[in-house]
Amino acid sequence: MQRSACSGDIDIEGHLEWCTNICKEADIEAYFPLWQESREKLVREFIAEGFTANITVVDTTRLSDNHLGMILSEETIQSISEEGADICGENGEYHSFVSDGPIFSYPIPFSYGEKIVQDQFARLPICE
Repeated sequence: MQRSACSGDIDIEGHLEWCTNICKEADIEAYFPLWQESREKLVREFIAEGFTANITVVDTTRLSDNHLGMILSEETIQSISEEGADICGENGEYHSFVSDGPIFSYPIPFSYGEKIVQDQFARLPICE
C-alpha cells in the first residue's frame, strides 16, 4: 500500500521541492492540493467555511506579536495586510493551530501558556 502525505504549500517553489524530496526519501507520495491557488481566495474560503485557526507563533521581523492568540478572521487578515505581511502566512509570518471546523466532531479544548520570545519569534504554547 502506498503511503501519502498532504501539504498545504501554496506557491513557494523551495517548499515544494523540500517536501517532495523528503517524501521521496521516505517512499511517501506527496500531494499539494493548494498548489498555485490564490492566497487571498484560500484564506477567505477557510474562514468562510467555519474553521477556527488560532495564531500561535509570529515572526516579529515580519508581523507584530499583538497577533498572537488572535483567531484568523476578516478583521485579523485586514490587520495582517495593513502591516504588509502575507495574510496566509505563507512566508512564515505566522503559524496557527486549527481547533475547530466543519470536519471536526467537536472543538479541541485548549488554553495558552505564557508567551515565549526567542530570537525573532514570539509564541504562545498550547496547553490542555
